[in-house]
Amino acid sequence: MKISALLAVFRIALSKAGEYRTVILLTSLVAPSLNALIQVFLWKAVYDSSGKTELGSLTEFSMIAYCICAALCYSFTGASGNVREASDDVRSGGLNKYLLRPVAHDLYTLAAAFAEKVPIAFVLCLLFTGLVFLLPEGSIQGDVGTSSITALCMVYGFLIRFFIGLTISYLSFWLEEVWTFHVIVDISLWFLSGMLVPLSIIPKEVYSVVSLLPFQFMSYVPANILIGKLPPSEFLNYALLGLCWVLVLWGVCRLTWWRGIVRFGAYGG
Repeated sequence: MKISALLAVFRIALSKAGEYRTVILLTSLVAPSLNALIQVFLWKAVYDSSGKTELGSLTEFSMIAYCICAALCYSFTGASGNVREASDDVRSGGLNKYLLRPVAHDLYTLAAAFAEKVPIAFVLCLLFTGLVFLLPEGSIQGDVGTSSITALCMVYGFLIRFFIGLTISYLSFWLEEVWTFHVIVDISLWFLSGMLVPLSIIPKEVYSVVSLLPFQFMSYVPANILIGKLPPSEFLNYALLGLCWVLVLWGVCRLTWWRGIVRFGAYGG
């Protein structure tokens, strides 16, 4: 599939995304704000009732900053709507339009999904910039290097969530309904990504496993970078780990497509 075709898909999807400004506002501002507010009240109650000044190496104020950053990061890396629509294309025969043209379905869907995230990313940049100035100095790391590695990890998180979701949708080649799997993954990722609970406070035995999984890039890793809890010496390791997981999950997604497409059949007009 040519780059020019992907760029055309991206531009069309970006124009389409711009038509739904209310949805963008809800996705990038209202929803993460509510998530962060609930988390702040919850953890404030936890700190007050426990009498501890730190939990998982996070002070109460650091926990508040983490909750805000984690919720904002998750709003960007969360699932895209067109990923789940792929399963409908398989069942309804809408996949024909991709098979009859020189269009790679996964790359087409990726270009459209990334276009959906561009307006959200713009809003998040404004919010993160505001947090740098509104919160006490040093609460949010706003230098160029930190911002760049945070953006890279968020892109990793988006790609990881995208390929997981698309792989589940491709299971429609074998299963009549895959919606339940999407719901199970969504619920699981609230915890595994670190959006609901910082991974640093879970038992060490569990964290030693979770820290090797890709889900942390959706919220925990970029949020920790922003609040300065991830040392710069670890940036390269996480960058390589995220890249490896993206390539592995892309390969799994492609393999699922190749094995499933041989079973596909659609007839009529």
